[in-house]
Amino acid sequence: MRTLKNILVLSLALSIMILIAVAVYLIQIQREVGELKTSLSRLQSNYDILKQNYDSLRSNNNALKDEYTDLSDETTIEIQRALNQFRDFEINVRQSMDWFTLNRDITSSSEYDSIKGELRNDCLVVNEASCEIALDCMYETNKKNRIQYKTDESTMAREDFLKSLALIYDQKGGDCEDISLLFTAEYNYLVSQCLDMGIARKDIAVVADDQVLKGNYMYVVCGGFDPQRVVSSYGGHCVVALTQSPIILSSDVYPYLQEAALIEPQNGEFMFYLDDTDVTSLFDNGEPAETIYHINTVVTNNDLKVFYNWGEDVGWLGFSEFLEQIEKLKGEIK
Repeated sequence: MRTLKNILVLSLALSIMILIAVAVYLIQIQREVGELKTSLSRLQSNYDILKQNYDSLRSNNNALKDEYTDLSDETTIEIQRALNQFRDFEINVRQSMDWFTLNRDITSSSEYDSIKGELRNDCLVVNEASCEIALDCMYETNKKNRIQYKTDESTMAREDFLKSLALIYDQKGGDCEDISLLFTAEYNYLVSQCLDMGIARKDIAVVADDQVLKGNYMYVVCGGFDPQRVVSSYGGHCVVALTQSPIILSSDVYPYLQEAALIEPQNGEFMFYLDDTDVTSLFDNGEPAETIYHINTVVTNNDLKVFYNWGEDVGWLGFSEFLEQIEKLKGEIK
């Protein structure tokens, strides 16, 4: 009997303990639920704030899109206008380069057919493996054909007009740059005759005043010369120069021209070597000219190289560099 009573007491005590544990658990759950509700309320509040910010940003973004569309239309028009201007300038530059290429040699100029024969027969000496070109003979050939120095004012009624080979022939001459251009074109013709016979460029000799000159690449060079020592009362003048290497890039001008032989095409005579005179000077890139008597222009086979002596970018610049800059700027605009 006592045993049964003890069992009942234990059962009752166990039930009470279970009820207490369940109550404690429920209280804990209720507390956590309360905390979750508080967190949920806080999250809801934050969400509402974020939604307001989102709606505001969306509204601002739509407004910016509208403004961008208007601005984009105007910008597109400006960009297209700039690109058209660059294309027009590029066309002009390329046409200028084509002009120099076309007027670098009298080979394809039918007007000079009789002169070509005289130059080939009188001014070119061909040996078994070499050629010799006499520059004074070239001058005499032009003189015999009455091609002589004439000012642009007398032939074109304007100053500093660079004539084509055809126009030089029609007007029987031109000023210093025209005579130099023709002299170079005639020289290039004779060089092509040698090359066509299989003679290497290094075996082509150039003679003036009974001396063989250094170099056999000829270019027109213009600039300031001491007027008392070159041409009376004229500081600006054009002659021709012989270099030992071809001038292709603007960076070639100074290293290849600094030892060049200068020839006066108006008489076919050797003047001096550029590194052995104070009549005129030659300056390199980044080196501002210290005197007005300096070479500032070089006409190559397909380009015009000019020494810019202003601003920060002092140095030699040609049409080819203009084309590179145009392409770069067009890329930046696009």
